[in-house]
Amino acid sequence: MLQPFIASLVEQVVASPEDPLLAGEGTSVPEGDRCESIFGLYAAGVPLGEIAQILGCSVLTAQDDIEQARGRRPVLANHDDRVAWELHRAVVDRLRDDPAPVVTAARVRLEELRAGDDGGQATREAAQFSEWGRLLEGDTESLIDSMLAPGEQGAQLRSATPFADVLTTDERLAAIRKASVPAPL
Repeated sequence: MLQPFIASLVEQVVASPEDPLLAGEGTSVPEGDRCESIFGLYAAGVPLGEIAQILGCSVLTAQDDIEQARGRRPVLANHDDRVAWELHRAVVDRLRDDPAPVVTAARVRLEELRAGDDGGQATREAAQFSEWGRLLEGDTESLIDSMLAPGEQGAQLRSATPFADVLTTDERLAAIRKASVPAPL
């Protein structure tokens, strides 16, 4: 089931620059980041030795790259918060590839969420829905920064996400697997 997904991660690893600083910087994880793609392979269940073979490097080098990607994640004590953050991190990849269809799908989903609210939930999530609406009308980088914000506001936003239907099953599974490996303390 993960085979095409793993093949796409291998392509990303091979095509990504070795120096993560060449890929960009900011509060979000850079697009095309080799370490992130390697961590994706690891999370998808590819053994460390096989990853090293793909890269043509030692197992220690591959392990260092995985730790570098893990170290960029916020320390979130709650597993559900880590899963939500990783899912949004995966959506960021889609946004960076082609933002228009992702933003359009999120806008449609947001309207469905607003229309389907029940009384108690509407009150709790109205602020998040309003914020998502504002962010979806703004620039992509601000949207990404808010999606991956490590604090309480970021967690609240992610809990009322309009991006539920953006990822494939394989991408969701990889994000959930990444979340099971917490960032180093």
